[in-house]
Amino acid sequence: MDKKMYIVKGSEDGNLGVYSNLKRAYAKAIQYNKHNEERDIKSYAKVCKEFNEHKDYWSWVVDVDNNYYTNGCVGASIELFYVNKGFGEG
Repeated sequence: MDKKMYIVKGSEDGNLGVYSNLKRAYAKAIQYNKHNEERDIKSYAKVCKEFNEHKDYWSWVVDVDNNYYTNGCVGASIELFYVNKGFGEG
């Protein structure tokens, strides 16, 4: 079974952390987004749903803020990678 790796990236600060747990990655992304009151933060359930809808991809990115692109692309995103999954494997 492949292990999941979540990388939290801040738009202004680059990589903020690497996590094996989505809930911890989400918490870090939320912490990064708290500086702006205009944020429309996605719920943890919605972030999980977006990742589950694309679980057949070897890598996927979810922006935590619904207004990410309208706020000048400032915020945090979570990127999922599968460790030990080779190119072209199921």
